[in-house]
Amino acid sequence: MKCIVSPCATLSSPNLSQQESDLPRYEEVFEMNPYHELIKNRSLVAKNYAAMTLNATTFRMFQKGQADDIRKFLIGRIGDGSELSRCRSWNDYTRNLAAIIRAFQREFRMSKTKRKPKFGQAAKVVNLYVKHLLMLPDYLVLYNRRRLESHAHVPLDRQILGRMWGERGKKGNFHLELCTSGIRYRPELRTLEKPDYIRIQRVLASAVRKSAIPAIAYDYLYALRE
Repeated sequence: MKCIVSPCATLSSPNLSQQESDLPRYEEVFEMNPYHELIKNRSLVAKNYAAMTLNATTFRMFQKGQADDIRKFLIGRIGDGSELSRCRSWNDYTRNLAAIIRAFQREFRMSKTKRKPKFGQAAKVVNLYVKHLLMLPDYLVLYNRRRLESHAHVPLDRQILGRMWGERGKKGNFHLELCTSGIRYRPELRTLEKPDYIRIQRVLASAVRKSAIPAIAYDYLYALRE
């Protein structure tokens, strides 16, 4: 970065015109400000942050070497979340999200079986990316995230499914609701396909109507339980 020399220091210099030409213009100086850079690139910050926050634990169920491609896929299909935020209903959001999850299934393979991931396994990564977008502060987001927040799905994993269904003979938070929805056995992420995935997310979305926080907040219940 160039330093701006005080005009007083250059008055006696024989090379004044040359020194002046070396000075950065005010616009250039302004663009060097890191806060201005953040404001100017808020969409890029959101996409990169959400992708970078996905860690090795998230990727270990997929074939080695796919982590960067998965990040690029999510950035390309979801970006900063502004498109998904335009969904006007939970059903509309779920349809759009399902199309992204299906594309993820076609693109990537699991580490052990070399097969495409089940719907639930692919959805976990997609939903984690959305969750990370929602973790950004408002001043780094270009749009109103209220709809995205209200429609976002819970990133399901073994712990969350166990908490919902129940474990060791104890019924979970939503055991009755899951049974009523048509789920007969404890759901497992490694076998979870779209119909049961939708049933589970619908149970969570329905429960939220009686509370003041979005469905995705269920992902944070571990802070009180474990």
